Amino acid sequence: MDNLKLAEQKLHLLEKELILVTDPAIKFKLQHDIADLKKIITALSKSDTKQSSQNQEQIDSIELIDWLLENMKKMLPAMLEEIAFRYNVPEEYLPTNLPQASKAKEIIKYGKTTEGEQLPKLRQLVEKMIQQNFPN
Repeated sequence: MDNLKLAEQKLHLLEKELILVTDPAIKFKLQHDIADLKKIITALSKSDTKQSSQNQEQIDSIELIDWLLENMKKMLPAMLEEIAFRYNVPEEYLPTNLPQASKAKEIIKYGKTTEGEQLPKLRQLVEKMIQQNFPN
């Protein structure tokens, strides 16, 4: 069980105990323990939210890479060459003897290694290429 759930359970038990206790000294201590525990729960909740946000970003990045790879593998070689040109991929990243799927992977790798994670820009280029060459 994670720390947040344990802290919430402990808080629930302390609040129940506070209702039942009649001794003022014990009530005072319980009130302070409850206040401290609420601070801890708030901190743990913020930590969980931050971790959840980071996990979602990783999932989004993986989904974007999958989308790019699937769509770029289906393109004609000339289309992939144009994307590489417009995306400013250095020629040494794309030897001429690479299969289509490998070229797509290399373009994506280049996007991941460039400063600022340029994969959303690559997605825009791929979408534009698809719309221009395969209109509905």
